[in-house]
Amino acid sequence: MYAERWAKIELKSQNIVYSTLKPNEINRCLKIFQENSAFFEEKWNEWFSNG
Repeated sequence: MYAERWAKIELKSQNIVYSTLKPNEINRCLKIFQENSAFFEEKWNEWFSNG
């Protein structure tokens, strides 16, 4: 994956909102996202509960 390309993924539904990634990169990105979704949600909640 390259810094020029990215994807916005909804945390709960894991839907891709927008992406500039190639199809094979999207698959890899989703796999990484799914493997780490609990961690992402934990950090999301920590960030927004301190506001």
